[in-house]
Amino acid sequence: MQLTLADIESMPGLSETPTLGPSNSSKVIVIAYDPECPYCALELNATFPFLYYISANTSQARVIFLGLPIHEYSTQMLELLDLIYNKYGAKAFAEVLDINYAFYVRNILLYEEGQTPQLIMPTNLTIIEIADDLGYNVTQQEASGYLGLVNSTTSFLIQHGITGVPTVLAFSGSGPPVYVQVGLVQPKYLICNLTLKLSLSVPGVSC
Repeated sequence: MQLTLADIESMPGLSETPTLGPSNSSKVIVIAYDPECPYCALELNATFPFLYYISANTSQARVIFLGLPIHEYSTQMLELLDLIYNKYGAKAFAEVLDINYAFYVRNILLYEEGQTPQLIMPTNLTIIEIADDLGYNVTQQEASGYLGLVNSTTSFLIQHGITGVPTVLAFSGSGPPVYVQVGLVQPKYLICNLTLKLSLSVPGVSC
């Protein structure tokens, strides 16, 4: 079933779903992600400053993060991220997710360079530790209250044919997406396509 912006707007639990930028923007970027996914880490760690700039900083677009748990600790991590968003706000969510991915990318590079015998992946404890370092008090017990949101978001994505991460969709108006990207791509390629398709203004971006 093809996903439209109207579907997103009517999605159960949207008001509790991590979102950056103005809620009334007709330019919307939807990101299906997994905080434990290495490809998500590589793509979003590199593009997060761009995404934050066009949404939270300049209100040119809205960015909606839809969790799709695939790995061992993903569900617990998404529960915690949803809790952080609803308890402390969008900026806190963005900070924690960005640091989580930066930690992951560093571990990927260490593993690829042979400096560690195995890839150290983040877990729910990583999220709790990052949040604590930033002054956000969260526990897994409290976060378990968001299991229903994680499950309903997962069902929504699968119902609309989104089964892999990272998946990025860009909407301009209520119709179908004007841009779809599934899987890992070069950050500059993704940034340029989103900038052009949504007519965004970003200093330093040359496409």
